[in-house]
Amino acid sequence: MSDDGLAPIGERIVFENAHVRVWENVVEPGGESPVHRHDHDYLVIDLEGDRLVHNPIEGGEFPRMEYEVVPGAVIPLNGGVTETAINVGATRYRGLLVEFLDNPR
Repeated sequence: MSDDGLAPIGERIVFENAHVRVWENVVEPGGESPVHRHDHDYLVIDLEGDRLVHNPIEGGEFPRMEYEVVPGAVIPLNGGVTETAINVGATRYRGLLVEFLDNPR
């Protein structure tokens, strides 16, 4: 948990430098990630899964969004949102989140 009581945006950091931080995110079928905040613009790179919901709770510039996971797809999203990710599919979801650290929101 961070100082504001929110969870980290992924399960573990797989790479980090002064400009980007890359997280691995896994959500089992029927599962939901802990509430977390994206303080930076980021990319989601889908690795496996079938259906996922980005569920904004506060802030952000996009509505609740359910989509078909396409392994290899890259989705750019704006930071400034507190959300959860919900796996509404039948298989495990796994993806990478690439945060761009140079311009916090």
